[in-house]
Amino acid sequence: MRHPLSFILGSLFLVLGSIGLILPLIPTTPFYLASVGCFMKSSPSFASSILKHPIFGPIISDYQHHRCVRPHIKKKAILVLWISILTSIIMAPLIMVKIGLVFIGLGCTFMIQNLKENPQTFTSK
Repeated sequence: MRHPLSFILGSLFLVLGSIGLILPLIPTTPFYLASVGCFMKSSPSFASSILKHPIFGPIISDYQHHRCVRPHIKKKAILVLWISILTSIIMAPLIMVKIGLVFIGLGCTFMIQNLKENPQTFTSK
């Protein structure tokens, strides 16, 4: 292990990203991107195993190489986001929390929509 701090941070980001699979409003892919970046310095085999993941591997690889997101991935991300937001709104007891969740959802939707997409750079999928 070349960089122990990078390995610890990579592990932390991987755990946070995995928690994001279960809990609404915790982003998964950005934490996985950070994890891969840390593991590239400390443990390339860990980075490689994340990049081989059948779901997140292609998304992370596309972003690393092209700085783009496939259009269908953006649509899925927004769908999952709003399912999580609406579930949280239903469960939230306070109206101010519900209003805050709507604004968070709108902000996240705006950010996802503004990610660059360039389907010509991708192989067909």
